[in-house]
Amino acid sequence: MKDQNDDFFSMYIRKLDKDGLAWCCYCRTEVKYAMGGVGCLKSHAKTKVHLRNRSLLKTNQCLPAAMQAVKNKIDGISSAPVTTKSLPYGAPSNLNDLGLPREESSVPSDPKPVTFQDRLSHQEAFLCSFIAEHSLPLSMSPHLISFAYELAKDMKVLSHLHMERQTATFKLRYGLSHLEHIRLVNEMKKTPFSINIDESTSKGSKKRILNILVNLHSENSQRSECHLYASIEMITVNANTVFQAVRDKFAKDDVPLTNLITVLSDSAAYMRGSVNGFHKKLKEVAPHILDIDGDVCHHIHNAVGKFTSLLDENNFIVRLLDDLYNDFDYSADLREDLKQICQLMGVSELIPVKRAGHRWMSIYDASSRFLELKNVLTVFYSSWLTVENKKGHQTELITLLKHVKKDARLNIVFILQRLRRKKLTRPGKERKRRIAVKLYVKKDYTLLLSNVICSILPIFKSFILTFEQKEPMIHRLYDEMELVYKTFLTCFLTHEYVNSFQKVTKVNVRSEHTHPLKNIFIGNAAQQILKNLSHEQDKMFRTTVLTAFVETGEYLKHKLPLANKIFSLLSTLDPELCGHSRASSGLQDLFDSFPTLTQGIDKDKFSTAASTFHSDKKFTSSIKEDKLDKWWSCAISNPHYKILSPIIKACLSIFTGPRVESSFSVMNNIITPTTNRLDVGTYEAIHKIKYKLLNANKSSVQFFQRNDPVYSPVDSSLCYYMQTAGMRMKSLNPKKKRGKFKEKEIQ
Repeated sequence: MKDQNDDFFSMYIRKLDKDGLAWCCYCRTEVKYAMGGVGCLKSHAKTKVHLRNRSLLKTNQCLPAAMQAVKNKIDGISSAPVTTKSLPYGAPSNLNDLGLPREESSVPSDPKPVTFQDRLSHQEAFLCSFIAEHSLPLSMSPHLISFAYELAKDMKVLSHLHMERQTATFKLRYGLSHLEHIRLVNEMKKTPFSINIDESTSKGSKKRILNILVNLHSENSQRSECHLYASIEMITVNANTVFQAVRDKFAKDDVPLTNLITVLSDSAAYMRGSVNGFHKKLKEVAPHILDIDGDVCHHIHNAVGKFTSLLDENNFIVRLLDDLYNDFDYSADLREDLKQICQLMGVSELIPVKRAGHRWMSIYDASSRFLELKNVLTVFYSSWLTVENKKGHQTELITLLKHVKKDARLNIVFILQRLRRKKLTRPGKERKRRIAVKLYVKKDYTLLLSNVICSILPIFKSFILTFEQKEPMIHRLYDEMELVYKTFLTCFLTHEYVNSFQKVTKVNVRSEHTHPLKNIFIGNAAQQILKNLSHEQDKMFRTTVLTAFVETGEYLKHKLPLANKIFSLLSTLDPELCGHSRASSGLQDLFDSFPTLTQGIDKDKFSTAASTFHSDKKFTSSIKEDKLDKWWSCAISNPHYKILSPIIKACLSIFTGPRVESSFSVMNNIITPTTNRLDVGTYEAIHKIKYKLLNANKSSVQFFQRNDPVYSPVDSSLCYYMQTAGMRMKSLNPKKKRGKFKEKEIQ
């Protein structure tokens, strides 16, 4: 039965164990109905108090389960006297504690809904448990939520979604990744491309894997894109095996070598050997390939290695940096003690960083960190000074702790005493004593080397950071390369002498036009240290620095492609030079550098279009793009300048940095000691999808997002390849005797 508010009386009226009395749950008061029966209940439902209480309960959310006891107390349920021998139907569940039997009803009661806050907390616990179960990083939390939200949009499909490990493997390899490979190959067949190639050994599986990256100007995105073309497992790595693997891969995919523009690799003998290297062999079958003289970033790294080895012939600073890193890497308690001393001395809580042996530029990062921590490390390693050395350097330690607060100083002394009593292995004790000697006894020499390194190497660091970017920087390569070379030369040669040559390659590095020995650039910090040394020590050190400058300058002169005409011409693609005669003539000269792309193109028409383009200020000034590839995409989209398209796309495809090395970092994240049985084909598929998302600048959730699960369009080619992945896997498996699977053309 309902009242005039369209509410069932059973929702809020309860029978009390007294004649003629009922209980209103909305108003929490007794209602007399002995005289009027239901009419009394209806009259009560019309009162202002009842209507107000009803409105409050209807328009507000229930308290969560944690607050239920408080709500019961407010309702007076827990403290209400009970004199009946049984609980009436509909009495609150917390009255069960009274131990009285409950009256049964033939009418089933509706389950009480769980509050929103409790449901949310339950889902949060579920998510945390899933992350812990599968050892996922906690940073995955927001991505998992977005992923689940996107899947939940189509509940009908989600209820039918099942994928085991084997199914996921062949769907990834022969469905999603296979389609991306075909699309890439189709673009390579009609668009100029360059490759970046290198080999590395996986830390997880110990397999030698050859990675081939492809860079091209995509027709779809209208910008330069880098893709993983292939990952090939190698048994033996030499010029012949690498050449055979690359040629077979191109032949299998029917990719014309006429579209191959450049090949970027490191300077290893089997790659860049002038007699029997990979480049030499590739040139024999594709003589049109441009020679870009190897990887400029590798040359810079090697130049840094040469400079530091000449500056520090005995590896004094190198061994110190390695000892510092190993000391704290091996011991967690030492790391905590160092952080505590950092905190007490008011220094950022840092630890020494690792110096990568195959990357000489990393010595700059390790030296910079050492200089940041030199005072803290000096205090820390005083615990392992010998008795003789400690007496001579006690005042130095007191000076370092002079400005530290008294309480902090006492805590530092306590830590040092504990470190002195620490039991160490023999190698650990010897390592600490070596470090202590270099920080105290040979402190000046240690600081001299580290400060010179941190003053000079930033010249090269900025170059490396510029050309290891993902954006095309080919227009800046020659100018930046020339600038870094001239800057380095002027550290020991006079500016007048270096600037007197129109071509920097004509500079005689061993010229007598050097700065006076005292004016050779070594940095202000090193200059201050040398003032405290004897004249002989000063002269000896400056002479060593000069020798390092000269020999490194000679190395850079022969290794950097400063005389390469192609790089000089490519610098004319800089949008800032648009409208200059040099840029116009440079673009026209590039025509002869790409003979396989200019077949069928009239050179006079090309030259006319190039000249007209650089004269068309109205059009070029309307291009608002900042990035090189986007700027030229707008330029060649104009029908009047479409004839420039093949040459521009070829130039934009050239690698300027070793992008392949970042792929090996990703490889070691995919093939780990726990996944060391992962097939190279599966690794290749995972890596290709990573590059696909990287080029799209989207996450998987963003890439596959659909507003309407039923009507929003999908990629029909992708759906076809996912649906036929199983048949494709069987047809490509040599162990299965099946006919070749007939593919349909993709869109």
